[in-house]
Amino acid sequence: MQNTIIKIRENIFQNNIKTAVKDTLSLVDDINEEVDHNKYDEEQVEILNQIFNAINTSLYNKDYLLLADILEYELKTFINELDLS
Repeated sequence: MQNTIIKIRENIFQNNIKTAVKDTLSLVDDINEEVDHNKYDEEQVEILNQIFNAINTSLYNKDYLLLADILEYELKTFINELDLS
């Protein structure tokens, strides 16, 4: 998942937005699947939902630089904490 985040950010910075959006949606699906198969406490799920809401908002507003920051500084950190690498 870490490598996927790196690739998405690279695509954003190279203005390959269509690919970045597609890969972001796929990453969110993968994380949801992982969370569904494992037990996480309510606080962790709430944090993840907040991150997903921020991702959705950035996509809706077509603010891809914000998306890159959310992936790097929020989602990547969260994934590291849960050891989802």
